[in-house]
Amino acid sequence: MTAVLESRSRCPYCGSHVVIAVVYGYPSPEMLETEGAGDIELGGCVVIPGGPTSRCKTCGHGWHDPGCAGLDDILGHALSGTHIRQDT
Repeated sequence: MTAVLESRSRCPYCGSHVVIAVVYGYPSPEMLETEGAGDIELGGCVVIPGGPTSRCKTCGHGWHDPGCAGLDDILGHALSGTHIRQDT
């Protein structure tokens, strides 16, 4: 089961709602497992201001989404297999 980040916006390139979070920092074993399942993308250990926070699973486009949920919410929901939805 893929946990998908449903952000306030959809992919700005193709319009898909099938979006995952790009997570930064040194990955824990749980993060590696979640990334291996395709539920998150590991963005590396260095956080770059304005770097991508979302990745479209349909077309692969990455972008910075200032409305995305916080890291704890994203990882917690990804590991539990539930979806995150933010109201606009």
